Amino acid sequence: MLWSMESSPQHIAVALLSALAPLAGACAETPPPAPAAPASAPAAAPTLFEAVPVVARAQANQGKFDEAAELVRFAIAKAEAQRDVGAQARLHAELGGVFMSRMVFRGDLVAEAPATFRRAQELARASGQRAALAGALDGEGRLLYWRKLQTGEGEWAPIVDLFERGLAERQALGDRRGMAESTFHIGLTEQFRNLNAQARTTFERSLALARETGDPILIAYPLRHLAYLTELAGDLKKSLAMHQECLRLREAGGHRTGTIHALIAVGDLKSKINPRDDGAVAALDRAKKLAEELKDAAGLRNSEGTLGQVYVRRRAPQQAIGHLERALALAEAADDRSSAAEFLASLGEAHAGLRQRDQAIAHLVRARTLAVALDRPEVSAAVDRVAREHQLDLPRSVEQR
Repeated sequence: MLWSMESSPQHIAVALLSALAPLAGACAETPPPAPAAPASAPAAAPTLFEAVPVVARAQANQGKFDEAAELVRFAIAKAEAQRDVGAQARLHAELGGVFMSRMVFRGDLVAEAPATFRRAQELARASGQRAALAGALDGEGRLLYWRKLQTGEGEWAPIVDLFERGLAERQALGDRRGMAESTFHIGLTEQFRNLNAQARTTFERSLALARETGDPILIAYPLRHLAYLTELAGDLKKSLAMHQECLRLREAGGHRTGTIHALIAVGDLKSKINPRDDGAVAALDRAKKLAEELKDAAGLRNSEGTLGQVYVRRRAPQQAIGHLERALALAEAADDRSSAAEFLASLGEAHAGLRQRDQAIAHLVRARTLAVALDRPEVSAAVDRVAREHQLDLPRSVEQR
């Protein structure tokens, strides 16, 4: 999921040159990016503390989270040695972002992430670095959001508050890129509270801001979620076209971890439009291979699960079950209850297709229980559909919850 905002590779070459430059010089606090200098004036080389975040984000795009964290920690040590509190604030926020990307894409819980975002906020307030404060507030919101989405734990109000506070700081700074990011995150909270009309408006605002930056990766995030809402509205072909554009943008931006999930969405939509479309399986196989290469646990989990769902739609339940069982095991290992609910519902349908009623009912009961706890009405609706189509009598206690 769901959302790390990465810089495009065209900026990386300049940053790498700076990172390889002598490191002994003092590094000034970094203001917001200035307008491009006239052609006749040479562009100033970025400082180490400007370069490191760009390189670290590029590494995270490639799934190299350990390398990215090591690089940011190196820069933090330099900032501490120079007593540059502003740079420390920005870099701690950046380190928290690396941890978030690792959790989202690899499924690893990083215990130090909460403390990193809190430290970034302390340093930002001490140094008056409003941009760093905005990033740290937004980062803490993403951390709480991720936990809420995965496990159902926590409340939405403090998550929304953190995103809105981050947005206010970015608006005060005129940071269009940051505004696009914060607005997108607010849209996520609306989408997963089933406020779809409100979420659409928020994602459209985020998309307009992202297009102003010209960053293909930033543009792809709200576009992806607008595609999902378009699917819910019933226009599958338009949704597929939007997901294909998201895939193109992520590939153009070098966002390999994001490419995995764009491929999964394309494969899923192709299958929903035409269950026999071989392009669906091809896209998902490609996603699975890339997830294995990058050790992306979420990508592997979702590619396996979606492959299983594709075979369910093809009425090939025997082929579906292996994929769904592997996906369910990965979801349970990561305590991803939301994905587990979806895979259990699909497993129930696969077993029902094989007339294995007891297994089907057991999976559907577990899916419904999780769906109710997580407020996932679409999963409950899927359970109802399978039970109705296969004339399965679910326990009354489950139906009444």
